[in-house]
Amino acid sequence: ATASIQSLGGALDEKEKKIACLKERLQENRSRLASLEDIQRNYEGCQEGVRAIMLKKQQAASPNGIYGLVAEVIEAPEHYEKALTAVLGDRLQYVIVKGHQEGVEAIEYLKHQASGRSSFIPLELSRITRKELPQGEAEVIAPMMDVISVKEGYHDVAEYLLSDVVVVRDLQAGLSLWNRNGYYSTLVTTEGEVIDPMGIVTGGSGAPLEASFLAQRRRIRDLSQNLAALETRLPQEEQESAQLKQELEQAETQKTLLTAESHRLEIERVRLELEKSSAER
Repeated sequence: ATASIQSLGGALDEKEKKIACLKERLQENRSRLASLEDIQRNYEGCQEGVRAIMLKKQQAASPNGIYGLVAEVIEAPEHYEKALTAVLGDRLQYVIVKGHQEGVEAIEYLKHQASGRSSFIPLELSRITRKELPQGEAEVIAPMMDVISVKEGYHDVAEYLLSDVVVVRDLQAGLSLWNRNGYYSTLVTTEGEVIDPMGIVTGGSGAPLEASFLAQRRRIRDLSQNLAALETRLPQEEQESAQLKQELEQAETQKTLLTAESHRLEIERVRLELEKSSAER
């Protein structure tokens, strides 16, 4: 019984340490998630005009034909984030509107409020030109449209911005491809180097990826998933802890009963020996 109690006590200690660690991780993740959500909700880091329009949208009772930023409707796996960020650049902060009229009204608002500039992209674009892409070439990984995901209802916007973009293995591969084929495509590497259709090359070092709007949105998704997993796991661990406590209490009760029985038997043994001794006399 003593060995069992020691084993259960050790297991319970370990379980309680694990629960304390889980609670600490939950608190850290909740704090980081709240901070990131606050940054995104306030459009911190966005251009002044973009921020002014999006904050005005939040205050309005209805969207008024303003839907959100390009960065809010297009996502890429982490491996392609640099490529998507590089190839879109400032266009990630384009404000998606219902049509040109809503864009004009938003521009008038910015002019009167002296709140900076912004670009507006209509939700329904009629001049999308689909170009042939060099998909079969050895240097090509995939068309950008094949590696991203787009929020429902915004496919035309994504296609307008990215239908001519192809992800290539690296800059040298991209240059080799550009020099030998006649396709009118934008080539981008996973490191964020871009070759435009005219052959202009852009690259180097820039702001850390983690500071980008896209990366922040990915981290929010990841943190939300981690939180969901931790919030599912914590009650399971607490249930197991409660079970261990119950088993420990039962073992301690059993030990107490055994000790009492042992003590009773010892008293009985002594009594019998005394009675035997008296009878022999």
